[in-house]
Amino acid sequence: NEQKALAQIGEPSFDSKDLVEVVKNIKPDCIIGAVGRAPNCFNKQVIEEMVKVQEAKKHPGRPLVFALSNPKSQAECTAEDAYKFSDGKVIFGSGTRFSPVKIK
Repeated sequence: NEQKALAQIGEPSFDSKDLVEVVKNIKPDCIIGAVGRAPNCFNKQVIEEMVKVQEAKKHPGRPLVFALSNPKSQAECTAEDAYKFSDGKVIFGSGTRFSPVKIK
């Protein structure tokens, strides 16, 4: 059962309402925002923690960040911020069109 590796039983030992703490403790490869209720919630600290999670792995990868909420004003982060906060390391997907971004 692949679900056993991810299952959580009982109350978390961390502040599960703090997205940075969730990332630090759950160590996700991907975060998905799709409710449009917390614009800019994928902030610098969240993106940097996603990068740290990947860098700590035996075979480091690139974090996946999907800011799918529409319109742009409701997006969890912009493409520019995701690339800037991660030094170009994230793989970013969005639910709305953003201006082109040049990365390193």
